[in-house]
Amino acid sequence: AYCIFFVSLHSLVITEWPKEWLRGIREIAVKSPLLLSGAEKQNSERVPTALPLPSNVTEDQELKQRLRIIVLLDASKTSLEYDIRPLTPPQVAYLLAVYNLELLCRRIWLKYLQHLKRHSDHVAVSNLVESHAQFLLVMFNHVKQKVRNQADEQLTTLIKNFPHVMWSGKVLTAILNICQLLSQSLEVDPNEAAPVYSVPNTPFTLVIADRLSERKTRVTHFVGHCSNILREATTWCPGLVRSHLVHYLLDNQSVAEAIRGQHCGLSYAAEQILALAGYHRYSKSKPNQETSELPRCISRDMSNCVAVLQLRARCLGAVDGMRSLTDLPQLQSLLTDQLLSSPDHTSSLFRLCALIVHPDTPDKCVRPLLHDLCWAGLRQFNSDVLDAAVSCWLWVITAKPHLSSLLFTECCSAFQVSAERRIGLFAKSKADPTPLVFCEDYQLSQPVPDVEPHRIWVGFLSEQLTAFKYISTERVSLVANMLTRSLPFVSKHIAATGVLFRLLWMGLVVIQASGRLQPVAKAVLRDKVYACALKHFTRRPSFPAQYGWQLRNDVLALIDFFENMLVEKKSLEGGLESQAMTALTLHAGGAGGVGVGSGSGGSAIGSGRAASGRFDATATVHRFDDRLATAAATVASSASTMNVSQHQQHHHHGHSMSTSPSLAAATGTSATISGAASSTLGRVGAGSSASGHQRLGVVRDGSATLGAGSGVGGGGGISGAASTAGIGAPSSNTVTKEYLRRRQLILLLVTNELERLITWCNPIARQDQAFPADKEAKLNDFLSKQTLKQKELRAYAGLAWRVNPVLAVFLPLRFPNSNELLTEVCRLVCCNPDYVNSVPEALQFLATPSNVDNDVPELTHMLTWAPVSPVDALAFFSRMYAAHPLTHQYAVRTLASYPPEAMIFYIPQLVQAVRYDQMGYMTEFILNLAKRSQLCAHQLLWNMQTNAYKDDEGKVIDPAIGSTLLKLMDHIVGQLDGNSRSFYDREFDFFHEVTNISAIIKDYEKGERRREACRRALREVQLRTGCYLPTNPDALVTEIDYSSGIPMQSAAKAPFLARFRVRRIGIRNVERLALTSESDLQARESTAQPDPMMACIFKVGDDVRQDILALQVIGLFQNIYRQIGLDLFLYPYKVVATNPGCGVIECVPNSKSRDQIGRNTESSLHDYFISTYGEESTPRFQAARRNFITSMAAYSVVCYILNIKDRHNANIMLDDEGHLIHIDFGFLFETSPGGNMGFEPEMKISNEMVMVMGNGTDSESYKWFEELCVQAFLAVRPHRESLVALVSLMLDTGLDCFRGQTIKQLRERFFPHDGERMAAQYFLRIVRSCREHWRTAGYDAIQYLQNRIQY
Repeated sequence: AYCIFFVSLHSLVITEWPKEWLRGIREIAVKSPLLLSGAEKQNSERVPTALPLPSNVTEDQELKQRLRIIVLLDASKTSLEYDIRPLTPPQVAYLLAVYNLELLCRRIWLKYLQHLKRHSDHVAVSNLVESHAQFLLVMFNHVKQKVRNQADEQLTTLIKNFPHVMWSGKVLTAILNICQLLSQSLEVDPNEAAPVYSVPNTPFTLVIADRLSERKTRVTHFVGHCSNILREATTWCPGLVRSHLVHYLLDNQSVAEAIRGQHCGLSYAAEQILALAGYHRYSKSKPNQETSELPRCISRDMSNCVAVLQLRARCLGAVDGMRSLTDLPQLQSLLTDQLLSSPDHTSSLFRLCALIVHPDTPDKCVRPLLHDLCWAGLRQFNSDVLDAAVSCWLWVITAKPHLSSLLFTECCSAFQVSAERRIGLFAKSKADPTPLVFCEDYQLSQPVPDVEPHRIWVGFLSEQLTAFKYISTERVSLVANMLTRSLPFVSKHIAATGVLFRLLWMGLVVIQASGRLQPVAKAVLRDKVYACALKHFTRRPSFPAQYGWQLRNDVLALIDFFENMLVEKKSLEGGLESQAMTALTLHAGGAGGVGVGSGSGGSAIGSGRAASGRFDATATVHRFDDRLATAAATVASSASTMNVSQHQQHHHHGHSMSTSPSLAAATGTSATISGAASSTLGRVGAGSSASGHQRLGVVRDGSATLGAGSGVGGGGGISGAASTAGIGAPSSNTVTKEYLRRRQLILLLVTNELERLITWCNPIARQDQAFPADKEAKLNDFLSKQTLKQKELRAYAGLAWRVNPVLAVFLPLRFPNSNELLTEVCRLVCCNPDYVNSVPEALQFLATPSNVDNDVPELTHMLTWAPVSPVDALAFFSRMYAAHPLTHQYAVRTLASYPPEAMIFYIPQLVQAVRYDQMGYMTEFILNLAKRSQLCAHQLLWNMQTNAYKDDEGKVIDPAIGSTLLKLMDHIVGQLDGNSRSFYDREFDFFHEVTNISAIIKDYEKGERRREACRRALREVQLRTGCYLPTNPDALVTEIDYSSGIPMQSAAKAPFLARFRVRRIGIRNVERLALTSESDLQARESTAQPDPMMACIFKVGDDVRQDILALQVIGLFQNIYRQIGLDLFLYPYKVVATNPGCGVIECVPNSKSRDQIGRNTESSLHDYFISTYGEESTPRFQAARRNFITSMAAYSVVCYILNIKDRHNANIMLDDEGHLIHIDFGFLFETSPGGNMGFEPEMKISNEMVMVMGNGTDSESYKWFEELCVQAFLAVRPHRESLVALVSLMLDTGLDCFRGQTIKQLRERFFPHDGERMAAQYFLRIVRSCREHWRTAGYDAIQYLQNRIQY
């Protein structure tokens, strides 16, 4: 008070402190009223008036001080101004003294909180903070309003500094107990003395107001205020808060009171459990608008809390009963055995957990039980067990908080072992197979890792990290250690995206946790996080196979990581940490470091290049490990890391992380926890090992040896970057700048991935399916600020190459609108082809048309390059590339790496490749292929016979390849002998007899005479054993339906239809059985399935090669959709050209054309569906509608990409399951009916089709159709160059559809130069512009008038 009053008086006049003022201060102190809330109100006359003020105090100075008081108290807005103006100078000084005293108290409180915050990892400090929160909760119900206001304000301040008090068990229990006491006070007679309650489990008392109305007001305000606290706590740690509330419901004392009467605390806890029940996993990721429209019992996960409550109560009772019947060791053994053997894992886990939390279970017996509890999810790795295990873990944390550190240690240890065992999230991932291969037993996609158990596990770990990151340095270090050792093993599969980025989010939280981790450990963990994030993008950009709530949760995890990465810049600029990073890179990199750099003339990779051009990775890694060990020792000692010893405890199920001394004391065991630096640095290179001749750049599975988990410290290394740039030892500023550049690259990649996934989740931008507006706004804001110049993209390509060359390879695929980026990646690949020659996608940047034309020396690396898809290899034999021996050798080597049946699909392209086979490589390959597979030989012979001539009559030989093909045919037939020759004669004789029917019946008049002649000629065909139809080399013909011969409508030619019974046994079995003498018998014994009938049209006078090309593209689309699990239907029926102007066409089974339906029923398509499948509400109709939509969407994309025309109703089929199928592709690309006038729109979406899909464009089913259309379009865009190559190989056939601009227009239809969001908007506009277009109806009307085709 002395100092404060001195300051107040001194502000009146600037003068020296007079001695007589001391006596005045003492007199004021004696006569001043007490500054306490409970003191009686003092008369204003007691304010000191005897103070001898300096004589030179003027009225102007007094007025200024009064005005100062008015400003400080903001009294101008109240009536206080009129009370302050008449005050005397001593009264003004006194008022200023009181104000400064209050201000000092607040400052001391804030300083005190900051002091506690610096030591918050001590248990005593945590208990003290929780005690303060309990006190303020009690004071929140004080009888005086001002005290309540101050308690509210200071509690808010306390929560801001220590958020963990919101989910503290002690604080939550105090809230519920105070609520119960306030409820009891309402039952007390207000005319009696106001009660004073002792708050249970606290040293505080609660004084109740006198009046009943005030009591009601207090309890109402308190409950409302605490509800807000609980709601906020649930957003941070929902599982922990609900577990505390459930534990309170099981409290024996509370339950006993509730039985005797109303217990408001229990009621409030139950109410909050239901009110705060979060969305279950199926709806929590859905938009708020959608979930708010549903009843809470559907959208909220109330059942989980009820189930957990019931299981806890039941298992506690069971354990109580068993404790009375047996001793503790036997009970432990019994429950452990049940956990291992019982099929009911949930009950076994909860019984074991009940024994742990039982009050009579001593802590010395807890550790083995906790080990079994935490490792149960690893023994039975599935979602159900992990769900139950997490519930049990939360029970232990709430019931026995002192065991939480030990439990968390065991959980982290088990998680790390799951990474080492490579299960779930850490399953080994291989390169995605190409969908451009067609053969038996070919896996279109790699196995999807079962990441759901790890999703649950990581959810628990991330919530716990949120809970204790403010109070426990030890557990933060545990998380850092776990992440450092686990991240290198994470799968790159797109199904792991969400869980991976939740782990990376945890890593950023640990890094950014102020003061919780030593700088060295932060530097190592940051390197792992950055390397793992960048490693995830070392794969071709693709679309996810997961959908619904799983995909939305993955997107939300990516957004959370993105938000944390935005603020990562502040953490990077910390001085101490950047020094640690510099020391690490200086020691680990040193002279001859391992960072990959690129310059204009090549690359720098330190020392270790072998004479063969490969790198001795083993020696390099050993040198790196030695330098890193030295760096760790030096930096760790300089950073004063925790002085702890290494102690590893081994269990029969794996390795358990060691625990802290405090935990050891709590459990009666001896253990230590490794320090941040020693625990992380000791395993910095543990993610992978290098073998003698492994290239330093890319492992065969596509993971980076310069990235996460490698012995070279996270991908290229900062020191490598520095040494490449000519810097000897990287400074702190250099290291920080390098990490900032990597951070920016990660942000760009994550933003690109988010755009792709968000567009895939919501392809037509529906508002009710949108993600939170604030999160999308951050993304859009980041994108708006990233106006990247071409030079910046070029710099990012260089950075990506230093980090991991594979990452740079895929950058142009992620950012397709930058020619500068493409040029730079081409330059990098040409300068360093050895680093990426195991990546097939990288070849396009080396073997560019210009490089092939210029014969660059780096093309020699193609001879050791990984094989690309067959169509991409065949492209080297097209007009896209100049003839070059290296490209041709690579192409035939690649084609030879695939099984022969894979080449059957590409027979037309193989034959056309002979046009550009100036050096004979393709000719030699074709001959070898014909030797390897007789079925391929047959298909080659038919196709060569067709393409050897220019006309349909087979009279004008093709001057370019005709003679070559005829010689090849003679050579292929001449090399046949033995069984292969018998197979050839048998098949071709049988097929000649069938096709000769056309020549027999063409002289008969159309009508019944020709039909009878056709049947008679068909009956004369003798079925030979081991024969097949050219369209279906995977099935043997077992029977001919002699009554099925039907001549087709044709004036000059005589095509006909015939039906055969076939047995599908696979291409390999057909060839194997056809080459044996007892083929028919063995074929019959090879399968027990009934033989289906197959109809084929043997066409004469029409060139079917155009149909073959269209159906090849449809087949590719089908494989692409299957690979990503997109629910779309296509039927690429088979067509084979067997002679000039002749071919065999497979008929679509169990189907009829829309024209036939119209002729038979004369009703709309919607009416036909109702009459065939029932009313719209029936399951059959809904299944048929679903099939119609999935096929309609797929064929809409096909029609748009290939520009297919002539879509009248005779060319549109419907099968008996409701699928729509397009046939007859006589007009595509640059041709259309009516003299190529292009009358029809891009796709046919007629009014009756819209009605079938949902009775209007606003229906949910029609919106689903639009979504499928956009997704189907997005799915094929990444493969556009392969499709372009497929079409380019056929340009020289002289087909009518090629008019000079085919390739250019085809590329433009893919909308190639923009990202997924713009492409989705573009294609949605196309779909909506074609919907119910007047030209669709007009073309149908024209076809009806001209050809009587129904519509």
